[in-house]
Amino acid sequence: MAKSNDLPVYKRSLFSWVFSGKFSLQILLVLIILVIVFLRVLPLEIQKRIVNDVLALGNFRLLLIYCLIYLTAVLLSSALKFAINGLQTLIGQRALTEMRREMYCHILRLPLSFFRKTQAGSVVASLVNEVAVCADFVGMAIAVPLSNILTLIAFAVYLIWLNPLLGVTTLSIYPIALFIVPLVQRGANKANKERVDVSRKMASQITESISGINEVHAQGSFQAEEKKYNAIIERLLRIRIIWSLYRYGVKVTNNLFVGLGPVIVLLLGGYLMMQGKTELGSIVAFLSAQEKLYDPWKELLEFYQVYQDASIRYKKVTTAFEEDTEFKLSREQKVETAIKGSIAAKDLAFVTSDGIRLLDQVNLSVNAGEHIALVGYSGSGKSTLAKCIGQLYGYTEGELLLDGHNVSELSKEEIVSSIGFISQDPFIFSGTVNENLLYASRAIIEYSVDEAVPSEPSLDDRIASLQQTGLFVDILRFGLNTVLVRGEHPGLEEKFLRVRGNFQKSFGKELAKHVEFYNDNKYLYHSPVVENLIFGTPINGEFPFDTLAENKRFLDFLDDCNLKLPLLETGHELLAQTVDILGDVPREKVFFTQTPLEPHEYETYLDLANILKKVPVTRLDPESNRLLLQLSFRFIPALHKIIILQPLLEKLILNGRQAFRDWCSDVSPGA
Repeated sequence: MAKSNDLPVYKRSLFSWVFSGKFSLQILLVLIILVIVFLRVLPLEIQKRIVNDVLALGNFRLLLIYCLIYLTAVLLSSALKFAINGLQTLIGQRALTEMRREMYCHILRLPLSFFRKTQAGSVVASLVNEVAVCADFVGMAIAVPLSNILTLIAFAVYLIWLNPLLGVTTLSIYPIALFIVPLVQRGANKANKERVDVSRKMASQITESISGINEVHAQGSFQAEEKKYNAIIERLLRIRIIWSLYRYGVKVTNNLFVGLGPVIVLLLGGYLMMQGKTELGSIVAFLSAQEKLYDPWKELLEFYQVYQDASIRYKKVTTAFEEDTEFKLSREQKVETAIKGSIAAKDLAFVTSDGIRLLDQVNLSVNAGEHIALVGYSGSGKSTLAKCIGQLYGYTEGELLLDGHNVSELSKEEIVSSIGFISQDPFIFSGTVNENLLYASRAIIEYSVDEAVPSEPSLDDRIASLQQTGLFVDILRFGLNTVLVRGEHPGLEEKFLRVRGNFQKSFGKELAKHVEFYNDNKYLYHSPVVENLIFGTPINGEFPFDTLAENKRFLDFLDDCNLKLPLLETGHELLAQTVDILGDVPREKVFFTQTPLEPHEYETYLDLANILKKVPVTRLDPESNRLLLQLSFRFIPALHKIIILQPLLEKLILNGRQAFRDWCSDVSPGA
């Protein structure tokens, strides 16, 4: 008989995950549980002895000893309970990881026909949510029932040992509870199963509506989709109400039986004490035991609910993926020589599970190196034949031979190593361009377990493939537009600086009319004033270019460097020349090419120009200063020919460049 972990994942039982790779942890749990059961019963005996012996004798030293023993038992019990919870979590999370890994591997290998009838949302829900509940059960499958059953047995034995009549009577209510509570729980389980089913339908309906949203908008079928969705959530509402009532019924029934215990103890125990057939300490122990019995009883009922929920979910998950793969990943007896590529089809047919015949009696022979074109109308079977050759579909009749080897008998490793497949609708995976480019190559490498591991295509080969497909220029543009994150590309920064220096040295003179190279000691006439001053790129948003004119800290810096007034005067000059030249021209972009002023701002700046006829620059309000500085910051000498850059301002900006760097490193490093 095959071991459970040798079976396909959908054939494994829920309990097969309990000991799978976790046997030593489960044994450790059992040992801890035996100790904690003893520590739970010990306080009952201590309580009885304190009441019967210590209080009667008035022995304070003995009282102190018993209290220390009681405290030690409580502390150890709490610590061991924490350890049990930790081990449960470890076992459950390991099981969850193992379940997700094995199910994901199984799902990836399922036939393509499975994915045509299965929503992606249901697969995601199964792997993310459903198996998590199952793993929670696996974590508690040993610890919870064993610890609580042993605790109940230990309490029962101890109470019967104290007083057989009182012990048997107080414990007699629990068999009745064991009969009634599962009946109520059965109703809760049935409602829970319906809840899971309808929840899946709701998820599928949402996925379907969102996937077909173009059709919904095109056909205006909003009300039709809402009607289908509303019918599902109304049904789910009724089911959830019934399910909740059943769950509350379980709790109420359980609390009822737990509450009856102390009543029996007080009634029968009081009578026995009046008759001299029991002691006060025993009554105290019985009352304490009744209170302590509630927790293990409650945990067992909750465990039963978790088990039922997990069983339903696990059955749903395994049933959803109850299909076998159509190929083997690899095989020991591989094709000895490399497949050259001759293809032969003999009476080939492909019939779907619904009985639709997509290929019928196809006969074909193609020699290695020969090029042919399959021509036919849409739906005639061209793509289906190609997918049969590539082992994406498993043909149902006839033969399909690759160099004389039956495709159905070849492993996936042999197929992907011999056939390059380009889908009609290619999919781009998350990750880098390089990872997507090497996706197929790396898949082949993963199959190699011997020393002859094939290497990845070289950088030159990758560039050549990009050029052949017409993607090289786009990829190059992506790379040139990339912003490097500090520390993520060690050594690359130095390479860029070295290449920059070599490029400028080799082509600086030749490109001087086309490129203005960065130079710490020179003014860049094709860049705005503010970029010349800062000479860097803002990182953390503290000094963005578009708001510097109202940044108080930056304005204080300009004052300290004696730059604010010259920049205000430059803004004034730009405004005056713009208004003088443009006058009342239409507010169109073509007329504003030689000024930093935007057409939509012209009216605002006209008002400012009128104010400047009456008020000097030094007496303007903060808003007017902001407008002038903003104009000055945008000024590009090589573009805005309306005025010229004054040599004094150029010198002040170059001096301010180094001053800003020092100032920024002090007040806001890394800005």
